[in-house]
Amino acid sequence: MMQLRAWQSECITQALSSFENQSHFLCHATPAAGKTVMVASVAKALFEHKKIDFVVCFSPSRAVAQSVATTFSQILGKSFNGQIGAAGGSLLVAN
Repeated sequence: MMQLRAWQSECITQALSSFENQSHFLCHATPAAGKTVMVASVAKALFEHKKIDFVVCFSPSRAVAQSVATTFSQILGKSFNGQIGAAGGSLLVAN
């Protein structure tokens, strides 16, 4: 398991608390701050608590979609290719 930054740990706690009362949470951070790791960690906790069954991420480029899929797969310990049996998938959003 990778070491989380302090802001990531705090954000995960806030997101999980937020999901007790609502179905959305916004995290805004600079590029390369670690948002994908944070969100994958939130997804892992939600899977463990049986709150979700599948994750869909929308990505602006193939490179981002692949990076998201790799990170989620590593953190969740499951495939993240969008196919049956996977934890989810990262989809390319065309302009």
